[in-house]
Amino acid sequence: MDKRLFLALLISGLCSAASALSRQYYFVNESKTWLEAQSYCRENYTDLATVDNMEEMKQLMAAVDPMYVGSLWIGLNKAPPRRWGWSSGESPQYMNWKSSEPNGGDRDGLCAAKYQFSGWVDAECTDVFHFVCYSEWTKKFIHISKQDNWRNAQDYCRQYYTDLATIHNEQEHQNISDLLGSVEYAWIGLFLDKWKWSDRRSTSFRFWEAGQPWSPTGNANCVAVVTTWKGKWDDTLCNTNLPFMCYKAPRHRIVKLIMTSNGQKDLNDPAMKTAILSLIEKKLRKQGAGNDTTLSWREKNGKVFHLRKKRMMENDKCV
Repeated sequence: MDKRLFLALLISGLCSAASALSRQYYFVNESKTWLEAQSYCRENYTDLATVDNMEEMKQLMAAVDPMYVGSLWIGLNKAPPRRWGWSSGESPQYMNWKSSEPNGGDRDGLCAAKYQFSGWVDAECTDVFHFVCYSEWTKKFIHISKQDNWRNAQDYCRQYYTDLATIHNEQEHQNISDLLGSVEYAWIGLFLDKWKWSDRRSTSFRFWEAGQPWSPTGNANCVAVVTTWKGKWDDTLCNTNLPFMCYKAPRHRIVKLIMTSNGQKDLNDPAMKTAILSLIEKKLRKQGAGNDTTLSWREKNGKVFHLRKKRMMENDKCV
């Protein structure tokens, strides 16, 4: 798509839309099983808490009564099928597996590593490799040359940067290849996951305590935040009675948009509208909007875009 189309002016608050669309978390200090907590949240709010990223995890912890010490249900529970997800919480849109990979099936404990010569491979998450972080502040990938397992690499990237690398396209894949040079294997942020959110959101963000999830019986199928673990997560028997966190869905907001195409494209073409909506969605994600943010066009007289005189756009700037 011609990027010149996106010399666009976003008006009526798109710059602040991300914060307006954030979830609101609520602490409920009543002890219930996971299913009882789910029913309570769905009746009184939207659902048990879903968490998309570290920023939302901080918001959730800020909503907990500071006098409470212990575990709290959130909306994550175990359910098939297993699927690949990014540590950042994004759903995979781009994949670059080496031929015959992934070949580890759907067993637990698989993570993805960048292979020097071609594509990605699946490996035991306990293996030790170099790893690649991503910094949201500098918009750069960072090669960490010490060797560690995938979980420790994730913790390191979240502590010092933003997260393990998420790869969106061939160019980013090549950038990481250039960064790694002769390094044979390096962890990226992709991992095989068997957990799902109560509200069916696809975000793959996880914040497990070291050694978790683990249970001696294998039937700890629900997830709790543990305040004494600085908010990290534990898999827990679903019939345990615990307080819990609910969330309320963000409110709807109408945002006006001015686009310019220099007369080269029909902005009302269905493919164009889909592409534009996708780019706006990515912009909101970078500004902190959760994966539950959904966008749609509002039509007038059967069209989304209507011609406006150029002089009307001069002061419509997003600051």
